[in-house]
Amino acid sequence: VEEHYTYYIATYGVPETRRPRNTTICNHCVAKETETCFIELDLQHCQHLQGTVAAAVNKSTTGFWAGAPLVFERNGMRLKLGVIAVMDPKPRSAFTHDEQEMLMLLSRSVVRELQTGRRPIGWGSKE
Repeated sequence: VEEHYTYYIATYGVPETRRPRNTTICNHCVAKETETCFIELDLQHCQHLQGTVAAAVNKSTTGFWAGAPLVFERNGMRLKLGVIAVMDPKPRSAFTHDEQEMLMLLSRSVVRELQTGRRPIGWGSKE
């Protein structure tokens, strides 16, 4: 998540590679004060995002959305630089505590990998 755009680095089923930041639910996850999961079980009936650009843009393609912030620590500061998210075109009735814990664990794993500076095989190669 950058100042003006949200970039989709690794996706499945999402054709875009970036969107204006104000049109993404990721923006709301990064902007919130806590470092917990941001969950919308049913975007069609979501009161929290009602009337926002993010809700209008995402309602047509997303029913359920859950994201965990990617929190980096540097020089004693904690920075939310992105989100790892799961979504489904169909709404869900629940996203359990265990599922939230798994998403947060995955978020911490991604941050750890990014902080090592290693790149997956094939990234940045000129072959």
